[in-house]
Amino acid sequence: MNKRKVGLILVPEHTNYGAQLQSYATQQVVEAIGCDTEILLYNANGQRNLKFYWGMIPWFINNFRKPSREDRYKNLDVEHAENHRLRKLASKEFKDQYLKNTHLCVGFNELVQVAQSFDAVLIGSDQMWPAGVAFGGFISMRFVPEGVRKISYATSCGVTSYPKYCYKSSAEMWRSFDFLSTREEQGKKLIQDVCGKDIKVEVLCDPTYLLSKQEWEERIPTKQMLDEKYVLCYLIGNDVTQKMCAKRYAQKHGLKLVALMSNESVSEIDMTFPDLNIMGAGPVDFINWIRGSVCFFTDSFHGLAFSVIHEKQFYVFYRHKSGTEKSRNSRIDNIIDMWGVKERLIVDEKRDWDSYTEVPVDYKSVSEKVAQKREEGLSYLKCALTFN
Repeated sequence: MNKRKVGLILVPEHTNYGAQLQSYATQQVVEAIGCDTEILLYNANGQRNLKFYWGMIPWFINNFRKPSREDRYKNLDVEHAENHRLRKLASKEFKDQYLKNTHLCVGFNELVQVAQSFDAVLIGSDQMWPAGVAFGGFISMRFVPEGVRKISYATSCGVTSYPKYCYKSSAEMWRSFDFLSTREEQGKKLIQDVCGKDIKVEVLCDPTYLLSKQEWEERIPTKQMLDEKYVLCYLIGNDVTQKMCAKRYAQKHGLKLVALMSNESVSEIDMTFPDLNIMGAGPVDFINWIRGSVCFFTDSFHGLAFSVIHEKQFYVFYRHKSGTEKSRNSRIDNIIDMWGVKERLIVDEKRDWDSYTEVPVDYKSVSEKVAQKREEGLSYLKCALTFN
């Protein structure tokens, strides 16, 4: 009997560690359930398929002059430009080694044609549903034909509200799913605000949690990154006070401070605040630096995820970036509430560590909750991917 074939809409080409690692985890889990997978990449090539409403006009106005993702990498200093170059190389290396069966569709017509060969198309995790996404043809899954199952696994909206002009198209998109789930309670509330309370929405853990600590170690073996104890810092945002908070912690405990350099923002102390600055690290290094750390400071959702999976001590900040219009910190609030670790969120970034009483994370309790959510996520996927 031939295996069922599932198309995956993921974010495998991003240099962000979480984007690549959740893409990897999703493919691994879906294939372990017994399906063949193909990761869909899309180049519109001028053949955009937009669902037009008069209400779409405000979206065009808001996005007409919006900077592209690549604009952030223009006019970087030498060090940050080199870090970005190395991160792109590391990202490609990870994709080539760990992700398989990618298919680049050029133009909407090819996308429609390829989708006819699938039994299901699954969109997975990350912040895939920002406002306005339903106007397009790819992430909205408008290309998927009748008879091909539409599944979302823990897909994140990234925001807690949509403008009204997005409601009609978004409601049509979400109601077209056979299995609908999101990653945060705030996402479920948003979907039900838009679609009505009658729509069924599951709240599931990020796909990185679907692989246990042991399963991650089997797939990505542990490697010692440093022969001495260290505090690790990985901050995607550019808040200097957060970086200095991590530095004070390391100094108090007499530990080396290691920083993984972000390529998504720039601050003036990036090259000077840590004892050891790591440029160009890839996703595999990211996991192993976390594994070896005494304590980890981060504003990264997936940094927190791998801390919890590997039962590491950590502190998390809200992410701050200059020029960011809307906060997407609801996902941090949601996950620390889910695991019962609200005390690990640092709101006072000028914390005096000398007067702070540190209580270690109780991983007996946390890991039991993670195991339960893992089983819920796996059960959802097995049900969604069972074909009679």
